[in-house]
Amino acid sequence: MVVRSLGPSNPDFASNQIRSVRDISNDFIIKEEDKFNIILVDDTLDEKLDRLLQTNSEVCVLHVQRGEKVILDERLMELSTMSSGGVLYSLLFRASSQRPPTSTMVKVTPNSFDWVSLLQEKVKISKDIVLVSDTGLSGVMALVKCLNQEYQYADVRFRCLSLAEDHDLNKDAIVKQLSRHLVHNVYEDGSWGSYRHTLVDLNDIDNNNIPHQTSVSNESLQSSSVQFDPHRSYIVIGGLGGFGLELCDWMVQRNCRNLVLSSRSGIQTGYQQYMVNRWRSLSKVNVEVCTADVTMEKGAEQLFKVASGLGQVDGVFNLAGVLRDGLFENQTADNFSEVTRTKLSSTLHMDRLTRSLPLNFFVTFSSITSGRGNKGQTNYGFANAAMEAVCERRRREGLAGLAIQWGPISDVGMAAKLVGQNLKKVIGGAHAQTIDSCLASLDLLLRLPKAIVASTVVPQSNVTSESKGEEVVTPQKVIGDILGIQNLSSVRDSATLSDLGLDSLMAADVKNVLQSKFNVNLSNEQIKELKFNAIQCLLVKS
Repeated sequence: MVVRSLGPSNPDFASNQIRSVRDISNDFIIKEEDKFNIILVDDTLDEKLDRLLQTNSEVCVLHVQRGEKVILDERLMELSTMSSGGVLYSLLFRASSQRPPTSTMVKVTPNSFDWVSLLQEKVKISKDIVLVSDTGLSGVMALVKCLNQEYQYADVRFRCLSLAEDHDLNKDAIVKQLSRHLVHNVYEDGSWGSYRHTLVDLNDIDNNNIPHQTSVSNESLQSSSVQFDPHRSYIVIGGLGGFGLELCDWMVQRNCRNLVLSSRSGIQTGYQQYMVNRWRSLSKVNVEVCTADVTMEKGAEQLFKVASGLGQVDGVFNLAGVLRDGLFENQTADNFSEVTRTKLSSTLHMDRLTRSLPLNFFVTFSSITSGRGNKGQTNYGFANAAMEAVCERRRREGLAGLAIQWGPISDVGMAAKLVGQNLKKVIGGAHAQTIDSCLASLDLLLRLPKAIVASTVVPQSNVTSESKGEEVVTPQKVIGDILGIQNLSSVRDSATLSDLGLDSLMAADVKNVLQSKFNVNLSNEQIKELKFNAIQCLLVKS
């Protein structure tokens, strides 16, 4: 590991992985054999920095603020610390010496989903996929995070490119950047991400956009209590669902007196009718149920008209959502279209209809699928992230806008219906959150001046050790958890995993855990026919 310094050296920037630190001249050139070069740059030396960048075209710029800890990719450096040295530094990385295979481009859009089948074919033949979007990268990044959770694409490199709608993909500046195999790790505002900063000639760029920034506050949230205006109206799309009913009840307790619940199916159960009757009789709430299709412009306008009849609209809460889960190789354009339309179209229509109003609330319920990724939910992650982008745009324009990424919820909602007792494994390994916990969090989240926030229960490590006197995790226990089996002793010796309810998503989980934790590699067919009592014997043979 070689660290070179342009300008005053920082004596605190060192670790036992760094072999040397030395100053460089202005005409320093990164050579092919210098695989692990890191260049420390004092940003106050603008002239020297410009000269250095002109000399070395294939470098990545990484800005590090004073006092920030830097943990780099293990291919570059194990650990180093940038402590306060009185100046702001930048780190410059050279390109990787290994060149990727020829890139394959796929244009991704939330308006048409013909690209789904195209991408399914391309990932079979190419290990370097460039996903191009002219509507922003939010949905694309969430799509990639979900794809990265599926073992079929573990060796596929996805790169994301955001361009203007009429931008020429064959333009020299674009081709030049894509041909560089630059290190992609980026450390920005205290957080690591998968964005890549590259140096381009600004004369080749038609439009310059400032990338979004992630901020993390260490300050404790102050207790608060959200209150609603009893003279204004509130729209809750998906208001008759499990979470929707609990949200409406929570709003009624906080002075909401004019509610419009949007649900295409209308009141279907006795509990739904009971809740509506209770609000009307005990709390004197004006409650309207609108069955118009809010994914269509006409239906959204009808919903808005009903709400306006009760009072000026002060808030929109969009809880709409459908699930069409499955591994990406089994997904269809229709699945992507249905999931995205339900989330995004309704949000866009409400955004358009309420822009002239001084809303206090424009809230969309999203999922940590878009932030963390989740196997089998590429369409859901894509749809949620595209919806979140609407809230981000509203915030930038000075309007109300908040997207809340919820983790799995144990007692209400879609996730609870699908997985029951195995809920803790639904999204990103997060444990289930109760509806009471969600509503307590909501009281705080609605007051945050952010476009996207998240609420989830972070799990403790479920890998235990015998040395700590705890239960040793066996392969049967891990696979039993995947299948949702609570009592392993109740399983018949001759039962195969297919007999026990194995589906394609579970099979992917089993394949991953056998490979990563127990060094056993089985095909999908072998996993389906694997007998539960033979799992341990299989590991012994391996």
